[in-house]
Amino acid sequence: MNALRNILVGVDCSPCSLTALAQAARLARKAGARLTVFHAIDPLVLADLESALARKGGTMQEELLAEAKQTVARMVGEVQGPTSMESVVVVGNPLEELLARAREQNADLLVLGVRGGGGKRHGAGTFSAKCVRKAPCKVLLVDESQRAAFGSILACVDFSDACREVVLQAARLRARRGRPSMRSTSSTRRGIASTIAPPRRRRRRSTGGSSCTCCRSGSRPSSPSRRASRCRRRAATSSRGRATAGASSSSRGSERSS
Repeated sequence: MNALRNILVGVDCSPCSLTALAQAARLARKAGARLTVFHAIDPLVLADLESALARKGGTMQEELLAEAKQTVARMVGEVQGPTSMESVVVVGNPLEELLARAREQNADLLVLGVRGGGGKRHGAGTFSAKCVRKAPCKVLLVDESQRAAFGSILACVDFSDACREVVLQAARLRARRGRPSMRSTSSTRRGIASTIAPPRRRRRRSTGGSSCTCCRSGSRPSSPSRRASRCRRRAATSSRGRATAGASSSSRGSERSS
């Protein structure tokens, strides 16, 4: 996050967006960057309200815009922002309007909040994920629980082309915190190691503890029903062979005695 000049933070008046605003203001103060607080009113929400309240579109839109601007102004007043900070409220598709604003003002960083806690909606949602993929700049997702300044930074790498930039950005952000030193570590936990070297497949063992040679052979494993049928056929063949051998021995003994 070198040379941060323009920081854009998207808010939806939720607790997680207030946390994102606080972190964005903190970064903007330290970097001396300009901070823009952006909020978009979804036209679908506006249409539903107009239909439910039977109000004219122009009047309802003006009222919603005025209320949204007041809410955003209260949020801005709760954080200690940089010298240069402005708030923008528009009516339009939130994703399209936010990305268009990022391109228009040539933002260096887009900051968004994600829900904390252990609920089903924990973490980044569809909106945040789309911003990460489509934004024309770097994106910082702030967890709702991260209200204090960043104390430690974890940079995750997978040896792709983007890893070098990940490490450089983490180092710059750490240096801006006044902690220039870094350390590296590695993990062999499943999920990381399996990406590098997939785990070896274990040989399937026969079930039932059978001592039959066809079950203990190194041939391709078959279904239990096929193995059982094969064992019965071999057992029947062996029984017929032993019976034939017994009959031959008896006939030879009779010939000697005669």
